[in-house]
Amino acid sequence: MVKKHKPSKQYKNLCKQLPDLEENIKQGYLNIVPIPANLKYPLITDWNNREYSLTKSFTYKNRKGKKFTQVGLKYHTGNFGVIIGYNNTKNGYSIGCIDIDGYTDDTDDENEKAITKAETQHYIYEALKDLPNSLQVQTQSGGYHIYYWTKKVEPSTSKTSHSLSFPPDFPVKSLAGKPIKDSIEIFTNHDKKQTVLPSSTIMDKATNHLREYKVIGTVNKFSDIEVLDDINQTVINHLTSKGYTYQPEPVTVPSNKKGKQLKKGKLTDESNLQKLKKSEIDKVSKLVIPIWDTVTSGRNDTVLALGGYFSKHITKKSAEKICNKIIKAKGSILGDTDNFRRSFLINYDRKTETKTGL
Repeated sequence: MVKKHKPSKQYKNLCKQLPDLEENIKQGYLNIVPIPANLKYPLITDWNNREYSLTKSFTYKNRKGKKFTQVGLKYHTGNFGVIIGYNNTKNGYSIGCIDIDGYTDDTDDENEKAITKAETQHYIYEALKDLPNSLQVQTQSGGYHIYYWTKKVEPSTSKTSHSLSFPPDFPVKSLAGKPIKDSIEIFTNHDKKQTVLPSSTIMDKATNHLREYKVIGTVNKFSDIEVLDDINQTVINHLTSKGYTYQPEPVTVPSNKKGKQLKKGKLTDESNLQKLKKSEIDKVSKLVIPIWDTVTSGRNDTVLALGGYFSKHITKKSAEKICNKIIKAKGSILGDTDNFRRSFLINYDRKTETKTGL
């Protein structure tokens, strides 16, 4: 028997911004995951393999093995996320998200980097904000999430953006005509990503003020969001109509220096990369694991830089083992560990000219 509680203030605020959220949960179109207050990621192990109830509590272990009790969504007093790609096979479509995170400039000047990021967030959103029948959310950091129902799922989050370039007359002159890189990520793949929902808040340590995720468009109901055949193609069509250029990467089968074809889907030639012994993997891991205790901002840049460095020197299998050791040791502070692993290893699946963080 479920103990009766009053819905939490946080849940009420969530439903106020998204009035038909609960109906979509009950119908099996959405799976909402509870997130601790002031965080952007669940602490629940295997958060993406669970059905979350509006009222029923459950016991779970965090990444360190400690047991906790999680109350039903209605009574949860923290933040909330939506699991991308949920029930796509059953329903024929699922929720997808266009994440406008802005351009991360390759500079040591943190102020310049922040300005470029904010400017590109704004200009890219201005180019996409008139997408019809989409749910649009401004994130606590100044980025944007644009939600659509989508029939097609795509395992790559950056495939589209890596083929797009800024317009020749882009307002940030230093980026005019250049590739947008990871300025946009498009999340559609089933159970690989959750995005934080409006009404959720993060404490700004510098100002001690809460920063909020909030709906900023005219659409605030999931029933009013359009169902797209392909969310990636919609972004391509819309941005190219605004002067952005799109040049998809040619599909080629790379070969190593001896002319032998590499396996399909594997772009990195590892013939000159070092395969580490277990003792070497342990030694490197001991060096890099403590990094994550000190990195509180720019974490994505850090993981790209470290992964990029490894992709020039050691095999993917060796890098995977180091990555797993980092996640095992520091998973509770890394956030979305699937995204961490993807960023850590992403350069092994890219051509040299599109590698990042080197």
